[in-house]
Amino acid sequence: MMNIGFNYYREETLGVVELDGDKTLEGAKNAWEMIRLAIQNDRLNAVLIRDRAEDHLKTYELLSVEKWIDQNNFPRNIKVAIVDTRPPALSSSRLSETVVRNRGWPLITVFDDEAAARKWLSHLSSD
Repeated sequence: MMNIGFNYYREETLGVVELDGDKTLEGAKNAWEMIRLAIQNDRLNAVLIRDRAEDHLKTYELLSVEKWIDQNNFPRNIKVAIVDTRPPALSSSRLSETVVRNRGWPLITVFDDEAAARKWLSHLSSD
């Protein structure tokens, strides 16, 4: 199993992250930490994540990732759109969205289409 691949670049105040490789618990935590630092250092207003990483996370690990980002001061006021075009059965993104929303993260949303994600991100209020 290879590690998660992380590529980041900026489009003005939008951070774009591309994930590939194998998504493990440690890899997911590392990716969220790098995103948090990019938000802080580059003063981002929103983040678009293109998630193409192979899921190896168990349900309890999704809960662990949410708890970890909360404890590590990930900003709750920044919109994060996760674009995952795989069928739901091959991805934990939809379950992750449910977990984070139930735990008070209304601005993290999963899309299966990048155009829809960008449209949602362009509305900077929490609508």
